[in-house]
Amino acid sequence: MGAVIFNRDVLRARYGDLLAELSPQRIDHSLAVGVTVAAIAYRVPVGVRSDLVTAGVLHDIGYSPRLAHHGFHPLDGARHLAALGFSRTVCDLVATHTLAGREAAARGIDPSLFDPYISDHPAADYLRRTLSWADLNTSPSGQPVTVHQRIDEILKRYHPDDVVHRHVTRHRALLTRLGGPLPSFDREEQLSPYTLLPAYCVSAHDA
Repeated sequence: MGAVIFNRDVLRARYGDLLAELSPQRIDHSLAVGVTVAAIAYRVPVGVRSDLVTAGVLHDIGYSPRLAHHGFHPLDGARHLAALGFSRTVCDLVATHTLAGREAAARGIDPSLFDPYISDHPAADYLRRTLSWADLNTSPSGQPVTVHQRIDEILKRYHPDDVVHRHVTRHRALLTRLGGPLPSFDREEQLSPYTLLPAYCVSAHDA
């Protein structure tokens, strides 16, 4: 990442045009997640650090009404970024962040729709884990919170009959683990319980 300090102002200047159609609160959340992953990007291989920061800032871009295609923001965001020429790694992270595959399954979305975005980078699982960790420890307004506070807020925001509420309730334990202490990249054995792709994207990549 060189000597660049990735604070909110720097990230807003770099990605503000892409975030412009999101609500002010969601922009604040997106920038805060970007700052968080930038602060720990030293943990991942040098070649994908900028991709991690980019995905951190843009992970919720699919909430823009103009980008609605599948009706599911991780896939809509990845689809848009792929069309703009962003890297496969960025598109993967946006598509899969924070148990998106499992929520997609709850919504009845065809898992093969993830296939165009899935990266085979050796660090892909760890990158997914890192972005999910940052998302789960950042409030909707961009403030640092615990994963427990984040989950409780989501459950209060959505009606019990809503698919998001049901999904979070069902996977609360796994979300809590994903939002817990982040293992180091060189301790890959710690990642196996949290691997974000095979359990969430049941496709040819898992065969």
